Amino acid sequence: DVEQESRLQRKRGIVDREDPPYLWVVIGEGALAQAVGGPEVMRAQLQHLYEMSERPNISLRVLPFEAGANPGVDGNFQVISLDKRDIAYVGAQKGGRLIEDPNEVSELAFMFDRIGAKAASEADSRALIKRWLEEHSHEGAVA
Repeated sequence: DVEQESRLQRKRGIVDREDPPYLWVVIGEGALAQAVGGPEVMRAQLQHLYEMSERPNISLRVLPFEAGANPGVDGNFQVISLDKRDIAYVGAQKGGRLIEDPNEVSELAFMFDRIGAKAASEADSRALIKRWLEEHSHEGAVA
């Protein structure tokens, strides 16, 4: 779909520019485990995550299954630091909500910190991504 490809190109432009922003990402291990699109698609997605995790401007950490319940189970959200203020975006099916109220943004930033406190280190997260990459590589193998 043209719209999806356009969005993907914009995102690539952000992380590949000369002075890219710093991204701090926490992703649940379930997203690595759940096969979406088949083994080839999963391998490509996990390989991309692994490569992104090696960039100096990206901190990608995995929240392992063992971490248990956390404030992120209700859905995804982003806290975005701009020059003069922070904003947030809360995702939802059929759209999401941009949050500009400083109190709500602070609450989400605090939640993000709590989730991050339970996440694996960057090195351990890369190892988890690699493990799931290998797992999905075996799914499409012919015996």
